[in-house]
Amino acid sequence: MQKRHLYIILNSSILLLTLFIFSCHQQPQLPSNRPQVDEEQENLITLNKAIVSNEDKTIEQYIAKNKLSLKKDSLGFWCSVNVVGNSSQHKSKQSVTYQYSIQLLDGRPCYSNLNSTKTTTILLGKGESFSGLDLALRKMKVGEQADFIFPSILAYGVSGDRHRIPPYSSLVCTVKLLQCDNSK
Repeated sequence: MQKRHLYIILNSSILLLTLFIFSCHQQPQLPSNRPQVDEEQENLITLNKAIVSNEDKTIEQYIAKNKLSLKKDSLGFWCSVNVVGNSSQHKSKQSVTYQYSIQLLDGRPCYSNLNSTKTTTILLGKGESFSGLDLALRKMKVGEQADFIFPSILAYGVSGDRHRIPPYSSLVCTVKLLQCDNSK
């Protein structure tokens, strides 16, 4: 009887070991330089390209309708310098003081301290303002006043600011750079 149990256990072990070996055996995969296609990511990229393209057309129509002389910057926003500044451009870790006005393309005002004694001071490169404004301030000179149009991707994007700026809003801004201090 013991011999029979030993025989059953041995056969069962061999069968389990064989099943284990064959279940672990897979066909080798050939190396491929092609990345796996992520359809969801591809769809989001296509959607974002369509939004940006549509928004660019809307901004260009706004510029033409209002007979503005703004030029598209390589960073993706439109700019026109109204008052020329007198200093060199600054780098990312500097504190800047400026005045501004922000409105939507339809003319609705959002925020402004341009015609007041109030100023705004931020440290560039620290996310203290929306990305387009941060980029624009880096290019400005002290004393310069310029008009900008920022597409939503460089403004408040898909969420807006949850107060006065709706999602996917292009912003028309006038900015006057008053002061620039090194803050290393």
